Amino acid sequence: MRSILLMIFVLASVPFVFRRPLLGIIIYLGFCIVRPEMLFWGGDGGKYIFRFYYCLTIISTLASGNFIRIRQVQQPEFFLMLWLVAAIVASILFSTYPQFDQQYYYTLEIIKAIGMCVLIYVNIKTINEIYVVQNSVIICFTFMGIWGIMQRIYGNFRVEGLGGDNWGDSNGVAGLFVLIFPVVLAKIFTSEKNRDSFISVIIAAIMVILIVCTESRSGMLGLIASVLIFGFASGKILKILKVSLVITLITLPFVPETFLERMMTIKPTNEIDEMDSSAASRLILWKAGLMIFVDNPILGTGFMTFPEAKMKYENQFQYLDNNLHSIVFRTENKKVAHNTYIQLLADCGLLGLLPFVLLVFLIMWKGSRTYRLLPCNEYEMNKRIMYMIGNTAGMGGYFTSIIFMDSLGMGMVFYQIVLFSILSRFTSEKGNFSS
Repeated sequence: MRSILLMIFVLASVPFVFRRPLLGIIIYLGFCIVRPEMLFWGGDGGKYIFRFYYCLTIISTLASGNFIRIRQVQQPEFFLMLWLVAAIVASILFSTYPQFDQQYYYTLEIIKAIGMCVLIYVNIKTINEIYVVQNSVIICFTFMGIWGIMQRIYGNFRVEGLGGDNWGDSNGVAGLFVLIFPVVLAKIFTSEKNRDSFISVIIAAIMVILIVCTESRSGMLGLIASVLIFGFASGKILKILKVSLVITLITLPFVPETFLERMMTIKPTNEIDEMDSSAASRLILWKAGLMIFVDNPILGTGFMTFPEAKMKYENQFQYLDNNLHSIVFRTENKKVAHNTYIQLLADCGLLGLLPFVLLVFLIMWKGSRTYRLLPCNEYEMNKRIMYMIGNTAGMGGYFTSIIFMDSLGMGMVFYQIVLFSILSRFTSEKGNFSS
């Protein structure tokens, strides 16, 4: 029945997408969040929709003549993303380690995400279209937040698998909600009606509850960072504190008993047990990653080879407690870096880390310049500025959280960067300073 309903939806949407390519982009992004494998309980049913809407949006864009706007991709964020993809491909081609299916799968996913970024660049023509896309993304994340909270209530502790194949790990789930949460804060402070502000506060609370339900330490650090960035950049510290208090009061009844206990293990302890082993092992994994980089500084050992590459340095950590050593260098389900920056450094060398770090600094630099336009009495300009700050804070929080997790395979981040890039251009043009 689900397959039939999905097919009816897909067929019914074709004429609308063909008439307006942006609708194809919105549907595609929606399914990137509410994954089809979740609708089919982990099965393969529905996965065809990614290829279908990808191709349909390309055809629709060609038919509408929007590809004439291809020069819109000439943005530093896009060129840095291309550089990153090139580094990943080069690291695989010149790797001394055997290639494997996951390398190809995630590399192709990133390349597909870059292709969708091109479609977003050429099809978004107005500031209102940015708001439409952002609101659509928020609606999908709100749905996922409610679904995740229900899963936690019914026994899916840490909400594993909420994001399907693409971001099913609880840290990845929390990281993406951190990415979107400050955009909801921007909606709270730009809503013209009290009803809209109230709805946005409820949505923000749902997202915070979901992050808490994951019990992700990296997610909580990212959430705190995003709120601080938003508060200081917007100059609304007191208002942020009031909103945070309301959200906290709503969230408290949903806080799991194990939440505070897990948060305390951010700092490694002397006792290595299952609760704090992941925290204690990170420093060892990061040190091993730096050793890999020293021996392979330019191209690294190959995208996603860290779990295998670190085993070469196992004997240099014989001083570790036997239990911790066996956890870090286990031979089955080998440990990943748990740090995107060190993962890139080890897997792709400086050629891979440099564009990513430049991308981080570029986004934060552009965002930091936006606050100069405050205070602004014009509603439309103020709304643009607040959305810029919201996007900047979201990515700042996300870039903080990935210090403690691997995240390169999540295409949603690239889409949000492109939306930020376009919004930055619109805001800069209206604010009379160059982006």
